[in-house]
Amino acid sequence: MKNGLLKVVYTLVLLGAAFWWGLRFGALLAQVYVGPSWNNFWLETLFESTSLILLHLPLYLLVVLLHEFGHLLGGLWSGYHFVSFRVGNCVLVRWDEGLVWKRFSLMGTGGQCIMAPPVRSDDQFPFLRYHLGGPLMNLLLSLVFFLALEMQPSVWTLLLWSFGGLNLLSALANGIPWKGKVVANDGWNAWNLSKNPAAREVFAKQMLILEAMTRGQQLRALPADWFRIESESRSENSSAASLAFTRAQYMIDKGEEQAGIDLLQSLLESKSSVPSFERTTMQLFKLYYDLLTEVDSVDLSVLDDKETQQFLKGMKDYPFVLSLNYALARLSKQDQAEAARIRQRLDRVLATYPTKAEIDSVWEDLELIDRIAAGQPLD
Repeated sequence: MKNGLLKVVYTLVLLGAAFWWGLRFGALLAQVYVGPSWNNFWLETLFESTSLILLHLPLYLLVVLLHEFGHLLGGLWSGYHFVSFRVGNCVLVRWDEGLVWKRFSLMGTGGQCIMAPPVRSDDQFPFLRYHLGGPLMNLLLSLVFFLALEMQPSVWTLLLWSFGGLNLLSALANGIPWKGKVVANDGWNAWNLSKNPAAREVFAKQMLILEAMTRGQQLRALPADWFRIESESRSENSSAASLAFTRAQYMIDKGEEQAGIDLLQSLLESKSSVPSFERTTMQLFKLYYDLLTEVDSVDLSVLDDKETQQFLKGMKDYPFVLSLNYALARLSKQDQAEAARIRQRLDRVLATYPTKAEIDSVWEDLELIDRIAAGQPLD
């Protein structure tokens, strides 16, 4: 009930702000818009609509860039380590070789600034400046509203009004706590971390793991304590399941396969509040593992689930999903043509993927899949 009420409030605030901004924008546009006069309503409407789209697309990207820059400033101020900076699908990532440009997008996000927190012996590392830096940057820049209100109607006034409005909407959309199926926004993350020691511990360790993997370290090479939660409130926090899933992958990568699968199975069977998106990821990871270890008896029923199908469609260009589809094509369907098409797509994705360790891991898996398909003995 409480979560439903928050969703209603969140939606109403955003719709109200967008409606107010749209009314003022329309009134301003009527005063300053000068377009060709074709004496044809449809041509003039098409021209006006196209112009508005072309106007707001670069403004939107600029707002996203400044939002992520706010996170970057907040993170640097708090002693965080730079990992990657993304706007759209263009990402600047730090590898051991230096900064490199890659391509990546995350469903439900327009950008992302990933930074690893300073290592501490407790869970009291700074997090508010990093998480709220983006919304605060947008909120600050939205003040150009007032500048636009004082100006005479002109094209520049229109641009300032649009820029201020997009920043205001971004500040509200990211600052008001909200958690979706795939990602939570900045406000929710900051609120959750402020009240939950286990969430802080999980966040810190996940970021350290991601930083290490981005630079090329495999899970099996990382410290074991990065995959354990020490906080006393771990049983009350759903984010603990996320780190436990990573721990299961870590154990499998280290060669402790049965222990890792047992942990994964316990997560799938538990009644804890594992988010549906993550539960689907766990199920597909289990399916992937089964394909590589016991293909003749693997249960494919999870693929018939509607939520699984939506997941696979939405994440179709992610290395894990492509690897899973490749394994299904080669080992289950034994469809060489489909496998070849998937492999070509996977090769292109890996060529621009930002997480170095994941790239290496996928190549290892592809070699294993090919050997299994060819009936070659495994080490």
